[in-house]
Amino acid sequence: IVIAVIGLLAAIAIPNFVKARARAQENAQHAQTVQMQTRAEQSLAKVKAASDGAMTTNTNIVAVVQFDDAPLTTAIENCARYLHLNCVIEPKLRKEMEQSPPVFIRWENLTARQALLALLDSRDLQLLENSETGVARIIKKFGGDSAQPANAPSAAAQKLSTFEKIIMLTRATNQLVGSTSNHWTVDVWSDSTLLPGEKFRQITRKPDGEIVGSAAACFSHGQSGKVDTSTSFSWWFKEEDGFGATEAEAATAQIREHWTQTPQTFKASAPREVFCVTNRHGATLAGSIEFIHTAPQPPDASGQVKATVQIKYFRDSVSIPGIGFMAEVPGGYVLRATSNYGMGQLNSPAGPYDYNGSWLPMNYGARHSAADTVKWNLQHAPSANTPSGAHEPSEKFEIILGQPRLILSITNSPDDVFQGFLELVGPEKPEKN
Repeated sequence: IVIAVIGLLAAIAIPNFVKARARAQENAQHAQTVQMQTRAEQSLAKVKAASDGAMTTNTNIVAVVQFDDAPLTTAIENCARYLHLNCVIEPKLRKEMEQSPPVFIRWENLTARQALLALLDSRDLQLLENSETGVARIIKKFGGDSAQPANAPSAAAQKLSTFEKIIMLTRATNQLVGSTSNHWTVDVWSDSTLLPGEKFRQITRKPDGEIVGSAAACFSHGQSGKVDTSTSFSWWFKEEDGFGATEAEAATAQIREHWTQTPQTFKASAPREVFCVTNRHGATLAGSIEFIHTAPQPPDASGQVKATVQIKYFRDSVSIPGIGFMAEVPGGYVLRATSNYGMGQLNSPAGPYDYNGSWLPMNYGARHSAADTVKWNLQHAPSANTPSGAHEPSEKFEIILGQPRLILSITNSPDDVFQGFLELVGPEKPEKN
């Protein structure tokens, strides 16, 4: 009887518990939706107030802007498309936005621009536009700008836009990728030095208006305490998309004629279009270069600045030992491959890894090593005489600013030990007068 009663109580309680939990979730979702709608209305009022009566005619007025349970990225891109605005959303930010609550709004008698700015403001985002290229970036709001109009860049954003970089572009080429594909790349290089906190992006505007951006490949070479850098920009042309050898050559010609062999100035977060080609069907493909400046990240609670590294690949060779690794590097800082003599090289991004590093202890064969093994200063590195290309990952470890991390050594004699390091480097401090 007791067991039967317990079973009966469970049969009654469990469904009630499930229903109660479902109701609680629905109530929480409803409260969140109401909160987001309230913020959206407040943002719209702020945007309209910031317009200062600029809308004097009904030409640009949209009767109704309505989204019901729309993903945030979809709502933003629809508003931007109505404005014929090419918006770039960084992949990391896009992932965050995809996790945001959906959009529920219904606005009447406003412009598409007001709708876009209000929607961004309600989610703590803002628009950075480049009138030269027509490309705009969606970014997170900088701290401390809540008193500004929603369509005005924050003080931090205005300061960011004052940073600029002068570089020289060279070696513009195009080439077939592989012997059997119908894919080409258009490439151009810069050998201008990049400092910590500086990098470039290559951006492609596809025929349908989609904007795709990625980090340009950066290569650093350290020798005798001096570091040189070079940057490679690449854009893909695919025959199946209607852009092949002819269009690739046309893009290369535009870069050579207008962009190489003369200094070019790039302002931070303001992409500059370096080519735009039209195929036989009337579709266009454009490529841009964008300079990114990142302010140094402050130290952590311990007062230190650290990078986290995990090595994924070892090349166990005494002539050119190397590693492929993943890394989390604080903003405004860079990793360098350094050594006590010879040369250290690092490039990023690097295929499946964030970085590839290598060391040249013998200065490109100027002399031969007396050793036949590399000693790795890592817990899970391959043992001596392990075949080249070992893939056993190392443990994660930290590299602290100002404390080079010994990665490998090659002992030729008691007085001749080559050492290769990874080092975290920050902005140079200004000299005191």
